[in-house]
Amino acid sequence: MNDYAVVDNMNRIAGQDVWSIGTVIAGDNKTIEYKNVYCWDAAFGSNGIAAAFDTELWADGHARLQLPSGAAYVDKNTDLYGIKDGYKEAAFAGIYPKYVGTVTSVRTEQQTDEEGRDYTIYYIKDSGMDFNPADYEIPDHVKMLSFQTGELAGRGDSEGAFQANWHEDTQEWEIINVYPDEETQLPGGEIVPQAGDTYIPWNFTLPQEYINAAEQAYAEAVDDFLATYSFDTKKYNGTTDRNYVEANSTPLKPGWNVRLLSEEYFAGGYKDTRITKVVRKLNDLCQATVTCTDQIGTGWKKTLENQLGSLQYELARKAEQAVIDIIKTTDTKTPSDYNVYSALRARLEFLSKTHPETMPFLMTFLDGIVIGEHGFAGGLTGFGAKIDKKGYGEMENLFVRRSLTVPLLVYNRTDVQMGDKWRAPGCGIIDSVDLENKTCTLKLEDGEIGAVAVGDICMGIYHSPDAEDNATEDWDDSLGNRTFAGFCTVYFTITEVMGERNGQFKY
Repeated sequence: MNDYAVVDNMNRIAGQDVWSIGTVIAGDNKTIEYKNVYCWDAAFGSNGIAAAFDTELWADGHARLQLPSGAAYVDKNTDLYGIKDGYKEAAFAGIYPKYVGTVTSVRTEQQTDEEGRDYTIYYIKDSGMDFNPADYEIPDHVKMLSFQTGELAGRGDSEGAFQANWHEDTQEWEIINVYPDEETQLPGGEIVPQAGDTYIPWNFTLPQEYINAAEQAYAEAVDDFLATYSFDTKKYNGTTDRNYVEANSTPLKPGWNVRLLSEEYFAGGYKDTRITKVVRKLNDLCQATVTCTDQIGTGWKKTLENQLGSLQYELARKAEQAVIDIIKTTDTKTPSDYNVYSALRARLEFLSKTHPETMPFLMTFLDGIVIGEHGFAGGLTGFGAKIDKKGYGEMENLFVRRSLTVPLLVYNRTDVQMGDKWRAPGCGIIDSVDLENKTCTLKLEDGEIGAVAVGDICMGIYHSPDAEDNATEDWDDSLGNRTFAGFCTVYFTITEVMGERNGQFKY
């Protein structure tokens, strides 16, 4: 495989002539064998063309960010200090062509997978994006989103990113869910995208203006790097000519600019620098050792100031971290790991142990419930009440105002019954009465059929909410007419039975 074969295959995959051969070094022919290798790996891989020829292979505009000038390297002060080669990748790792987008709206869709499980798809829109990602796709690359702020920041796969599909028709990103475990979906629950979140999309190319902006930022970073590390850090020490200093009253003061002369050490024969240190002899102040350098040392006072400044910064940073987002009683914020309830909001949200509470929703007690001033103890001599996790209950007394429906009643030794006891071929519990149409509806259990028939002469005894309907004394004429104090007695004849289960009748 030669350079032309690589370029031809890359253009074939791209579908148009976007790649061409640039400057090529001269060298002997070499045989490189490939099998099922992508063009990019064939060129840049550890066994690729560049490695085989022990040279560097460049792909302008895609694989490596270039300086705006097109220079392959930069230097500074090489005429003063000579050439010292260096390569710094980590210093500029954060500079690359990128678009930082902002989420302007979010919508969701509910779906069901092949196994019948429900899941949610999240779509985000970025109205500020001024290009179409579909026009800049890279073959065999899946588009990715890395959220910079919000609940999804740093989440996703091992690189902290989510796979995404771009929908050109709706101008939306579809976030592909990840599942940390069988019960958790991301995005999902409280960890979802919201308007205002920032993100970086990648794994596709960008319009040229973004590349130009990255190149300019790269150039500025390189200039700053050179300005920081290209100056001379050496210290030059020398002793004074005491006679010259005495004759000319030469002042020696730290900070003064001086010119050091030497054809041997400095290109051009001199170096402009400054005095940083003067050490005089006490018995002869004209004799001194002078230190000159471009790098200024830090004295004890400045060191202390720096330490105090660092401490103040650290305290300020800690104070910023200590700022807590509080959800107040009137707020509609979503609770998360990064905010807290106020005391009043907590009283609204949680049950209290110090004052009466009202629960407007269903309360579930998974392990049962105990009621009683002194707790609960079982048995005939026990106290309190308890319903366990299986629904078994025990209590002191039970008063039922309307009815008690049970499949089995178990009596303890003595059976005492006050009032009347009926045994009849037909009976039932009346659930409701339509006085205008003279129609009664029976309360029937599942599968039960009403035991009533046309022509039945019936008697009913019940406690009426209207006190005037209830008898004031017990009375029985031994002919079937009787009353009980506090209850109402009625007599009626059934004229029509209705419903498949005899659930209604007219009287």
